[in-house]
Amino acid sequence: MASGGAKKVAPTSEAPADASALVLDGLRAWSREPETAEHGGTLWLAIAMGLAFLTPFSHTHLQLTTSVFILTACLAVSLRWRIGWVVIVVIAAIGIWLRWTPFVSGYSDVLTVTKAAIARMLTGESPYGFGYPESMPPGAPFNYGPVSLLWYLPFRDEPKRMEFWVSVVIIAALAARGRPLGLALYAFSPHWIQLTTDGSNDTSAGLFLLAAVITISRSALAGGVLLGVACAFKLYCAAWVPALVWYGGSAGAIGFVTGTVLTWGTALVAFGLSSFVEGVRLAGQIFQARSYWSLGWLIEWWSGKGMSPTLFNGLRVVLGGLTAVWSTRRIRSGSDVAVAGLWVFLVTLYTGYWSSHSYLAAVAPLVCWHVDEWVGLGDRRVRWRPLTAKA
Repeated sequence: MASGGAKKVAPTSEAPADASALVLDGLRAWSREPETAEHGGTLWLAIAMGLAFLTPFSHTHLQLTTSVFILTACLAVSLRWRIGWVVIVVIAAIGIWLRWTPFVSGYSDVLTVTKAAIARMLTGESPYGFGYPESMPPGAPFNYGPVSLLWYLPFRDEPKRMEFWVSVVIIAALAARGRPLGLALYAFSPHWIQLTTDGSNDTSAGLFLLAAVITISRSALAGGVLLGVACAFKLYCAAWVPALVWYGGSAGAIGFVTGTVLTWGTALVAFGLSSFVEGVRLAGQIFQARSYWSLGWLIEWWSGKGMSPTLFNGLRVVLGGLTAVWSTRRIRSGSDVAVAGLWVFLVTLYTGYWSSHSYLAAVAPLVCWHVDEWVGLGDRRVRWRPLTAKA
């Protein structure tokens, strides 16, 4: 049989030149292609959000003035050329910079108490059931899950560093997702910048929660395990348990029980049930001493009369349960799990007698992950692709 096949061509050294030509052709095509409102409108909205957040503070902070000029330059260039991935990188870089040298300040004793609890644990004593003099006011217990003790252990001398690096991870994840609006909201919000650096632990809680909820839609079992771990970091993550069980069924329930047993079960064996019970008692005394950032607080403020902590703590349980039933029955997809849990979280935490604005940092990554979709801009994501003639 005659060999009529094509002759093999030996590779030549011209391949790199061909690649360079493709890049040059891509640059020429890009320079001739103007930006459009349909394609770049979300980027312009994200930049405008950054300018709205930062400009009011810029006259007293050189860092913010620089950021405003950079964002304005990005806006000007993006009106003519498509620089979506450049804008994403700039927003992420500014968001990290603002957390490295924050322009807003606040104080929380959460990580101060966590640091003291870790020191107590390392001496062989239970970190639970003890009133810490380092808290404000003195005598508050360590009121967080056992996972937080391990989470901050590498940074036990300065736990705030962990919150900074967690915020970097969240910003990087939002940037890689390519949704400008959610990224800008998280990167530039002064409230969430402050909560990264004020000594609270809700930024880390947000990372645990985000990982769990976005995993549920892919694997209810794995998502359930992660949600169990998240609840063992901070208990308010349990607001997503009804949605997990409704959407994931038995697999989600088994995963959650597994994560709970591995975390809380291990801690109960190590520290003893009595120390946890005493910690709950001490926390109850602190949280019932006065109202704060809640429905009870608002009613006291406007009426000028004291309210019953027991009444409002019971009210939050009832309303939270009704909200769980109402919201979970509307779940049709994995993304609906995030919404259902968010409703339960807000109603349960803020219709009681005591709450905190810092808790909102826990839902910030989840909200920013989905907000572009929720407002109908989910198809406007920035695509990460090489700049060639086909781009």
